[in-house]
Amino acid sequence: MLWVSLHLPHLAMELRQPQQPGPLAVTDGAGARRAVIACNTTAREAGITIGMDAPSSLMREPELRMFDRSKADERRAILALACWAHQFTSDVCLDATRWMLWLEVGSSLRYFNGLATIHARIKNGIEQLGYTALPGIAPTLEAAALLTRHPDVLHLS
Repeated sequence: MLWVSLHLPHLAMELRQPQQPGPLAVTDGAGARRAVIACNTTAREAGITIGMDAPSSLMREPELRMFDRSKADERRAILALACWAHQFTSDVCLDATRWMLWLEVGSSLRYFNGLATIHARIKNGIEQLGYTALPGIAPTLEAAALLTRHPDVLHLS
């Protein structure tokens, strides 16, 4: 078995991407316990980080616009991506809470002419759908997921 793991680190932001420029963040929680779970490049450049609480974020960047998280939208998006991924394999797993998707591609390598080709097609497809995905490839699901956190270990073109 060979699993390709896709972590979608900006899923909440990519689902909420409004047309207005400026620093934007998606938060989870309520009141002062709201925390940033995703933000755009402008917010990151202003020093906003994942996990930062809402009051601290606003002190750092007063122009920051915050949106509430929509777990239902995130789940729908992950399910749609899982359906899309079935073009590469019949064995697809997902974890909507971690914004993760796994594809067992070992049995599809011959059909797609190797790992580099299938990886490129998955990467291009995800980008065309408007998402950012970090890949990980390993013999087990969790090992592949771990590699999404360390992209420098995996060198595929």
